[in-house]
Amino acid sequence: TGSGWVVAGSPARVSGPPRGPTPELLVDRFDGLGDAPGLDEMLPRFLAAYLTGVGELPRYTSPSASIVAVHPPPFTRVEVLRSGVVETPDGTEVAVVVEATDGDGRGQVLEYALMVEQRDGRWEVSELLPAPSLAPSS
Repeated sequence: TGSGWVVAGSPARVSGPPRGPTPELLVDRFDGLGDAPGLDEMLPRFLAAYLTGVGELPRYTSPSASIVAVHPPPFTRVEVLRSGVVETPDGTEVAVVVEATDGDGRGQVLEYALMVEQRDGRWEVSELLPAPSLAPSS
């Protein structure tokens, strides 16, 4: 029209592109950290220090890690919902799903993948991974 474009109707529905197969994750089961004693105690403390500012983050990270706490802390509480661990040629990879709660009581589900290592008999986070590793293709 002289005053601009007019939408005469909603767009026609068409089929979407074909979906590819969902890749398998390296940590394929969130069945806990039973094969890594002590990791179940360190992990929530690391995440609390990282996301809430409660605790000393360097206590839970390896000296070579360049991990810094989120600032300002967006959450006041973190609870581990599920976790899983797998040994790889590069080390121990952990996948963890947490519920983080902000100061207004709103919860948000977050998922992290990280590499951990043992030093002096205790677990430390050596790297936060950008995404969970994929299983090797067969």
